[in-house]
Amino acid sequence: HWCDFDYSPATTGELLDDPTFVAQASIDQVKSMLTWCVRGERFCSGHWGDVIQSGKVRLLLERLTEIRAETDTS
Repeated sequence: HWCDFDYSPATTGELLDDPTFVAQASIDQVKSMLTWCVRGERFCSGHWGDVIQSGKVRLLLERLTEIRAETDTS
């Protein structure tokens, strides 16, 4: 459910570098960015630590919270 098998690693990584984009991302875009985070660890040991320390995971979780709130009021 949370894995985007069709994501583009290069493009998705660039999108995740833009906090403004992440703050407005759709649920499908968040799913792609989470996929990028998970799969990155397969190719680079310590990737998860990097995306956590850089605040990228926090931004994604905050966006998911906002999406949930929007869904609850709809």
